[in-house]
Amino acid sequence: MLVIVLGAIASVLWLNMRQPPATKSSYAVVGHAYFVSSGQLNENTSQGIADRLQIALDTIPHPQPNKSYYVWLLSDNDGQTNIAPILLGSSQSGGHIALFYAGNAQHSDLLARYSRLLVTEEDAGLIPTNPSLDQQTWRYAASFSQVKKPGQMDSLLEHLRHLLSQASMSTDMGMDTGTVMAGGLDVQLFRNTLKVLEEAGSIRDARNGGGTAFMRRQLVRMLDYLDGVAYVKMELLPADLSPVMADPLKAHMGLLQVTPAQNPPGYLKEIGNHLRELVMVPGVTPEQKALAIRINAALNMVQFWLQVAHTDAIKLLQMTPQQLLAPTTVALLDDLFTQANNAFVGQTDPNTNQVRAGVVQIHYDIQRLATFDIQPYTAAR
Repeated sequence: MLVIVLGAIASVLWLNMRQPPATKSSYAVVGHAYFVSSGQLNENTSQGIADRLQIALDTIPHPQPNKSYYVWLLSDNDGQTNIAPILLGSSQSGGHIALFYAGNAQHSDLLARYSRLLVTEEDAGLIPTNPSLDQQTWRYAASFSQVKKPGQMDSLLEHLRHLLSQASMSTDMGMDTGTVMAGGLDVQLFRNTLKVLEEAGSIRDARNGGGTAFMRRQLVRMLDYLDGVAYVKMELLPADLSPVMADPLKAHMGLLQVTPAQNPPGYLKEIGNHLRELVMVPGVTPEQKALAIRINAALNMVQFWLQVAHTDAIKLLQMTPQQLLAPTTVALLDDLFTQANNAFVGQTDPNTNQVRAGVVQIHYDIQRLATFDIQPYTAAR
C-alpha cells in the first residue's frame, strides 16, 4: 500500500513540477510564478507547504548594459515593514527567464506571509539587499488581490491562505478559539484522507491474523476522520467501543458532511465553499476560475468514494468477530480499501480511460490556484 501511495504522489508531483499553468489570457501577461511544496511536512506547522517558487517569464527584453533583472517576493501591501523582501533570483538576459527558488532551511510556508512579486532592473555589479525605491526601475509585478466586494468575508488572498496556509479554527472549523490550524484546509484534507487509507489497509491486513479487536478499533478511527468527533457520536456504534479513538484535534473536523447544517462542516464541503466564493472575488483570473471548477468536480467524486467507504465501515462494525473473519467478508474489506484508495489516489475510468482525480491531485491543483500572473508594472498597481 505504501508503494502505491508514494508512487501516486511522486507521479503527480513530477507532472506538476514539469507542467506550469496555462499561460493563455486575454490581458497582458508576460509570465507566471507559482508556489510548489517541497513535501518536507510537519504535522504541527505549515512547514513544507508552498515553500518554493517557480518563475517563468517570456519574451522579456534584454536589460540595459550593466543592468540585471532582480525578482523579489514581497509581503502584503498593508503598511507592515517588518517582513523582509526575498530575492528569488536574477538574470542578465532577456527572452525566456526561468528561475527556481528553493526556499529556506526551515521550509517556511511563503504564502503565509507573502502575496506580491516584483521585478526590478538594477545594477548588475552590486546585488541589492532590498528592491529599489525608485519606481522607474520597476519593470514587472504581480499580486493576489486583497479587495473585497460588499458582503464578501474574504478576499482572493484570504481564500488562498485558508486553503493553503492557515485555516482558522473559529472560522473554518467551528471552534470557539482564535487558534490557527497549521497548513490550511488543503493539507488537512490530504492528511486525514491518507489516515483513512492507512486504516483501511490495516483493517484488511489484520483479518489475516485474526485481529478482530484491532479491526473494530480501526473502523471507529476511520469513522472519526470521516464524520468528525462531534458527529461520529451520532453513529449506532457497538456499546463496547468508544466513539472517539483518533486524535480529537486532528479529527475535530470530519471529511464528510453528515448533516446539511453541521458545524463544523466537512473538509470537502468547506473547501468547496471557499472555491465557490473564490471564483467571484475581485482579482480572480480566468485560469483560477477554470481550475476551481475542476477541483470542485473532483471533490464531488472524492465525496462519493468516501461515502461508500463510510457505508462499508458501518456494515463491518455491525458484524460479530466471527463474521469479520468469515470468507464472505473479504469482498467487503477489499471494497473498503478500494474506495479509500480511490479517494486518495484517484481512479482510471475503465470506460473512458480518463483519470478521475483523487485528493493527491486535488492537493496539487489547489496549490496551483496560488499562481501569480506577472504583468508590466504600472504606477496604479
